[in-house]
Amino acid sequence: MTITAPSFPVQQVVSDLALNPFEAYGLYRSTGWLGTLPIPYKKKTFPPQGFTGETGKFPTDAQCAAWLGEYKAANIALRVPDGLIGIDIDQYVKDGKQKCGAENLRAMAEREGLSPLPAAWSSTRRAPDGPARICWFRVPKGIKFDGQPVQDVEIIQHGHRYAMVWPSVAPGDEPGEWTQYAWYDPEGAEAAYVPGPDEMPWLPADWVEALREAEHWTGHRPTPTGGKSTSSLAELLALPADDSGRNNAWLTKVAGHLARLHEGDRDTYWARLEEADQVSDRPHHPTAFRKTANSVWRRHHDSREGRKMTNETTGGLDLVPSPFKPVKVARLCLDQIWTAQGACTLHRWRGSWMSWTGAHWRDVESQWVSSKIQDRLEDAKFLDKSEKDDKPLIKDWDPNSASVNNVVNAIKNITLPRSADAARLLP
Repeated sequence: MTITAPSFPVQQVVSDLALNPFEAYGLYRSTGWLGTLPIPYKKKTFPPQGFTGETGKFPTDAQCAAWLGEYKAANIALRVPDGLIGIDIDQYVKDGKQKCGAENLRAMAEREGLSPLPAAWSSTRRAPDGPARICWFRVPKGIKFDGQPVQDVEIIQHGHRYAMVWPSVAPGDEPGEWTQYAWYDPEGAEAAYVPGPDEMPWLPADWVEALREAEHWTGHRPTPTGGKSTSSLAELLALPADDSGRNNAWLTKVAGHLARLHEGDRDTYWARLEEADQVSDRPHHPTAFRKTANSVWRRHHDSREGRKMTNETTGGLDLVPSPFKPVKVARLCLDQIWTAQGACTLHRWRGSWMSWTGAHWRDVESQWVSSKIQDRLEDAKFLDKSEKDDKPLIKDWDPNSASVNNVVNAIKNITLPRSADAARLLP
């Protein structure tokens, strides 16, 4: 569905709306942007209280009219509705430091093999042909996204941030300079009208998966009592390169130590964590590494309400990899069901399954392993692509014999013990 918005007279921007940008709130609300907020004139901060964040309200027409009377002049900002995100790319020099958001996002896409982004509507107050801008996309509702997937790129979403838009005016980079925001259509031309949320393209499913907030398991995990727990940074880093304990739980512990050690120095934190992970014979997939690294960093350094490492970060949705990616599902199940103190508690040994009880290894039946996987995936969801258009769809994982067996077979290959593990499993 495409909403046709009222055209605005470009030649009147400077003479009329630029003097009180919030007067444009009616244009935005008529196209479906209901989160219209006033910001002090020529400023980018201090929206009205109670209208931002996870629990903030959306203003009514009457409230907007009242604000118009209260403010002598005001900029206009948009609080984003659920089902829409803005990828805010910083690529410019600020205070003598170069921001490289576009380059970092491009590198992430290449590293993780993501599909090309569709041409999108965008808004910016910077150079019309430059990469610094907010690119807008529709996404499935109920998903929370990583607030900063890579350096100099942030995700504007429902409950996190708001966006300054045309015809707001803000200080430029040079002293005494003033710049005005503008909308640009998917072809890059300056827009002749305010685009509605329903005109934004769908973000491809692989990008939704790559950008969404990392999940963290909060359920009970068994804790082996035999053997020494590796909790210090030195002990964690001393694990052999082929040790099966170098899994996501291990990476999270190492990241926690390094985040505290290098507080305020994200670059050093990231470099040391990446160096530690690359020592492993099987380093983490770049997407998994980035999500864990970002989430742990935020836990220690981001005080924004709601940025906690719980399942709440997925907006109530239990999203897991697709049934068509059984190896990824297998690694998730191993990490969430069969991991304790950084060690895997399930192994395939001499044609049988071995499970750690907390004191010793015991034989378990294949049906027991399958039942654990089925229980974990029974209420899970996954992202898929619509056959009709590019809209990402949230589907039930709906485990059956075939899909569970695929995960079981992947776990068999992952948990085949190497020499060090075999020695521990020998009777």
